[in-house]
This record gives sequence, C-alpha cells and structure tokens, in this order.
Amino acid sequence: MDQAVVLCGGRGERLRPITDSIPKAMVDVAGRPFLATLIEQLGEQGIERFVFCTGYRGDCVSKYFDDGSRFGTEIAYSNGSALWPTGRRIYEARSLLDQRFLLMYSDNFAMVKLATLVNQHLESGATATLSTVRKHGGNVSDGGHSVAYSRHRSEVLPRVEVGYMIVERDPMLSTMTGLPLAPDVDFADVLVALSDSGSLGAVQIHGGYQSISDPARLELSRTFMSPKRLLLIDRDGTINEKPKQGEYVARQEDFKLIDQNVD
Repeated sequence: MDQAVVLCGGRGERLRPITDSIPKAMVDVAGRPFLATLIEQLGEQGIERFVFCTGYRGDCVSKYFDDGSRFGTEIAYSNGSALWPTGRRIYEARSLLDQRFLLMYSDNFAMVKLATLVNQHLESGATATLSTVRKHGGNVSDGGHSVAYSRHRSEVLPRVEVGYMIVERDPMLSTMTGLPLAPDVDFADVLVALSDSGSLGAVQIHGGYQSISDPARLELSRTFMSPKRLLLIDRDGTINEKPKQGEYVARQEDFKLIDQNVD
C-alpha cells in the first residue's frame, strides 16, 4: 500500500477568521502548512502517492503542493463543493482510489506505525481499520478485529478514532451506496454501517494525538511541533561512534551516529 487519500475540503468554521482566506489544511503550524507535516510523516513510511479531496479554497492547496514533485511524491486532486459531506468527497474520487488505501483527515496528527496498522488490517479481513487512542467519552469500543463505532461520543465507549484508517475500496463503496441518500452521506455513516456488519476493525495507538480543529488545539499543536533545543548527554560508543583514545567529539561533523542503535 503506497497511497493516502486526504479529506481536506471542509470550511473549518471553528478556526475562523483564520480560515476566511485559506482552508484548514493550509493553516501554518511550525512554519509550514499542517498538511505538509502529514505528507512528510507518511512519506517516511512508504506512502508515495496522495489524493487530496479538496473543496473550500481548494485552489490554495493545489497551488502550494502542485503535482507533489517538490515534496518527493505524486499528488492527484478531486475537487468539489465545500458543502459536500465527507462520504460524497470519497465517492467522487473513486476513480483515483487504489483497491486498498490509507484514509486521512487533514486536521489530525498521531504517531502511527503504518506497518502495524496494515498487518492487523490484513489479519482481520475488515473492510476498514481505524487508528484509535484511549479517551474517556469516546466513539469506539475496545477490541481489535471487530469494534463498535458511534457517530456520537458516549460515556461507555473508551476510545476515539483519529483518522489514519486502512480502507478496502470496493466493499466500502458497496456499503456507502447502500445507504439512504447516498452518496450524500458523511463517512461516519459508512463507518457505522461497517461496524453494524462486523466489518470494522481498530488499532490502539499510544502517545495521544495533535489536532488543529479549533483555536485551543491549534495552539497546542503549534507548541508540540515547534523546533526545540535538545541537550544530549551520552557516553561515546552508545549512540555515536567512539573516538580514538585521546580524541574527543569537539565539532558537530565529528559526531557520527551508530545506525543500528538509533530508531
């Protein structure tokens, strides 16, 4: 799997007035659009191609990212109305989708290991597998290969989904088109239907997640992702090559990491 589909067409009402002129995915976090951080993260884990499902101010996204070559990736666009629900955006992009792809929101960041997510997805045989974090008053039940999903938060559900979901295209589209009012449905409605049929799995991730969905969370994400000074205290030979006897690491270029000791 080397394709990610990113939902980045909403208005971002809670971030107004920032989003009066740019879409939420283009909001600056640590000196660049938040969407650029997601591209970098996924590229480091083998995602080479993207489909951006744009809507509101989609021109801002396409102008900045273009065909993706500047970022070492390939980007295709499916642009539509800012009023389309998320299910409609995915449906209209169906001709661009691989049989199996990673579906992303453009306002969440989490430390997800895609290899782990893909492995559990393949083991379960699910139509979609969510990435979830533990949070009181969530919308996803405990479980792995089959979980319950609700559109609404509940005191009895211990996890929330944060995007980063593996999706099988054809069975997902079959489920979507079977819903009343399809294709004008929220993708959450599709997840509910998959949950009801036992076709929805989930992986629990650790370390929480960052979001830019509202001003307070945006500021937290900016703090989290801002460059930080690092004081490294180490005994030579642990993570870096030990100098010869009587020599010391005095310059940055003398510091050589031992690859197998660094993750």
